[in-house]
Amino acid sequence: MPFARFVMCMLVAVCAHSATAADLLGRYGLPVMQRFAAGTGIVLSAEYNRDGHVATVEIAPTGYQQREPKADLSMDRGITSELIDLFVPRERQQQMLNRLNCISKLNRDTGAGSSSCGLGQGDQDIAIQRSYTRNGDTERELVATITSKIDLPQTAITLESRFGPALVERFTAARFTAAPGIELTATYDQERTATEIAMVPARSPLDADDRARFMPAPDLERILEEIAPVWTRTGRLGGGSMQSGCNEIRIEEFDNLSITRWFHHCRLPSEDMTMQATVRWGPRRLAPDRKLETPAARPPALRSPPSPSGRHCTAPARLRPDLPR
Repeated sequence: MPFARFVMCMLVAVCAHSATAADLLGRYGLPVMQRFAAGTGIVLSAEYNRDGHVATVEIAPTGYQQREPKADLSMDRGITSELIDLFVPRERQQQMLNRLNCISKLNRDTGAGSSSCGLGQGDQDIAIQRSYTRNGDTERELVATITSKIDLPQTAITLESRFGPALVERFTAARFTAAPGIELTATYDQERTATEIAMVPARSPLDADDRARFMPAPDLERILEEIAPVWTRTGRLGGGSMQSGCNEIRIEEFDNLSITRWFHHCRLPSEDMTMQATVRWGPRRLAPDRKLETPAARPPALRSPPSPSGRHCTAPARLRPDLPR
């Protein structure tokens, strides 16, 4: 009887095991980035300095992707202004230098005009960038960012008390690697249990540099073992792999989770390097033994430096800008 109870407990643990926000906090320390629901259809992302104060803020509509912004995803400008006021008081904004650039378009069929505008505000310490559209008397915000050279007063505790628990958090796992380290971005369900964790080389969320970056495979595998131990990968192993040019995707799929790894085989600093990896918890998405056959399974490609042979290779886009918002 005790043995049967032990076996039952182990089975339940295997089926239920998934990293939680508390697990990641205890293992990797305070998050370096959090994303909150800041209103209907609006998400607010904040990156923190080493002392825990807000350094950068992004306010965007739900579904926004930095690499592929869509004009049909927009926000109320008044609500966006109120959110900016939380970090930069209106009195200070009024003293900042302003720069406004607009590009106008005319619809020949209707004769109606529209404009796409970029508004920049700033002083020696803080910069605010806002992008919005204007159709007649209607203005809609596309995205707004705040960057600061000084510590803003807000912390994770401040934002959590204002917006509630974070939807997404990013941690830095620097114990195994030299700077800049490896970042883990966790997406949670309502119970603060991770449904997905993406691992990429660390970089600023506002960094637009598209050059491929890599992580040592042994360090990545150690982190995978921490968040998705081998004993939790139950059921028949499925998945497959696909290679196109310099890029390769390998998927391992189990009954309760899947692990996807992206590789780039052009101009690697070492053969034992990985571009990114993702763990997703949930039921199978592929049938056992199914092979990847279509290019649609490959992430968007980026242009990378030329290979020694003189030809260009493509690298898959990083995960962070395309995470669910």
